[in-house]
Amino acid sequence: MILAYLQEYGILNEEEVEQFKTEFGRYLLTNGIDSDAWEKLKAEDMQMADRIFHLFSVNVLDGIIERIDCLEFRTPEYAQFLALGNEKMRMIGITRNNDDWSLAEALSIDDLVAADASVQYSERIYSKNRTEDTMELTSKGYRPCDLKIFNELLFLTGREDE
Repeated sequence: MILAYLQEYGILNEEEVEQFKTEFGRYLLTNGIDSDAWEKLKAEDMQMADRIFHLFSVNVLDGIIERIDCLEFRTPEYAQFLALGNEKMRMIGITRNNDDWSLAEALSIDDLVAADASVQYSERIYSKNRTEDTMELTSKGYRPCDLKIFNELLFLTGREDE
């Protein structure tokens, strides 16, 4: 599942590796590999070293995906906010009804709802599972956002927070 995603989209790049250098060191130590053993492994069995690094990348990605609780996608005409629950996602879509403003540039809840727009709410269970659906959505341009935005929009729709 996640392994397939990493094979399709790649493991951590050098910049990302640098950000997780301390965590990678801890990961190696947890798995009984000190820095000398890691250097020796890279020199003698690069395939195994790549496999270990790949598994670390899976753990990092899993941790990042788990912390995402809301995604947004915006165009000038449409904005969608997704609250990611354990079993289902809840969606609020906003469609502008005129060309006077851009949803992509709306900076606040007031901006999102002040102008002439239609608001839709829906829910759906994950097509695969939370992790894979979240990865797929981020690969399509959805980006993490504050769940507070979703909850404020949910309040404006007259729905209760679940």
